Amino acid sequence: MHASGFNLTLAASQADDDDSGGADISFRYGKLGYRTEVFALGGSIFSIDYGEYDDSDAAGDEGTTHGVAFVHKVSDWGTEFYATGRNYQLDRPGTSFEDIDIMLTGARLKFGR
Repeated sequence: MHASGFNLTLAASQADDDDSGGADISFRYGKLGYRTEVFALGGSIFSIDYGEYDDSDAAGDEGTTHGVAFVHKVSDWGTEFYATGRNYQLDRPGTSFEDIDIMLTGARLKFGR
């Protein structure tokens, strides 16, 4: 976490698929977050992320995902409120898939701090 409130996550991987003789599996992922105090009750965190996945299930697969998230922490209550949206896409030669869109909201309560 940088002193400005920004944070960054990067990840990448490549694996050989020697068992099935298929294509190598790879992914790349990045997430940018920002922590600030929007409300007087506690800190807030915003983030956006993007990922690409190649040949993860079948040769020729090209998958992507991107999302946004918001978390607000109310420390005095031991509670976090959150909301997120995410999209998943998969392109596979010879097959047509619909995108998947997910929206999620909720709260997490911590007992016995």
